[in-house]
Amino acid sequence: MEKSIYKITLIALSFLSSAAAFAVSPQVDFYHGPNKEYFKELCPPVEDLYQNDDLTWSAPGGWKGSNPSFMHSVQHFVGAQWIGVNVGEVLCQYAKEGRPDFPVTLQKQIVTMSPTGGKWTEDKGGYKDCKSNKIIDCGFEEQVQHESETLYEDLNFYKGKPTQDLN
Repeated sequence: MEKSIYKITLIALSFLSSAAAFAVSPQVDFYHGPNKEYFKELCPPVEDLYQNDDLTWSAPGGWKGSNPSFMHSVQHFVGAQWIGVNVGEVLCQYAKEGRPDFPVTLQKQIVTMSPTGGKWTEDKGGYKDCKSNKIIDCGFEEQVQHESETLYEDLNFYKGKPTQDLN
């Protein structure tokens, strides 16, 4: 009897922890291409940010700031910026109430597609801005490249598809 209660408790805890992790996950969707996956991502929520000993800021999932900040707390998301040509990087910006001049900026070393939709502006010559206090307005797509066995494996993805779908 005691072992079955122990097993049920472990299963319940496992389910709850995985459900909680899924609920706060910044990935909102994904789709596949030839040896690539594109994940729809979001900037980390404000409550996940923490300040390091060197006064830089970070968040789980590989988000890091490169510049020290004397702000000891951030209170809201102020937007994001994408830098690149077709593919690039996203910078997430956070600020303290009344201190929007020096935002805390986090970035993750990932390749992202040029973002569209939400509050993203048109390309301004190598960058796009997303000015919003809502993280969901500034979603973007992370490109994850997978190793392929051969060039033929890559090309096999396109086999049987109409030519207009390849552009």
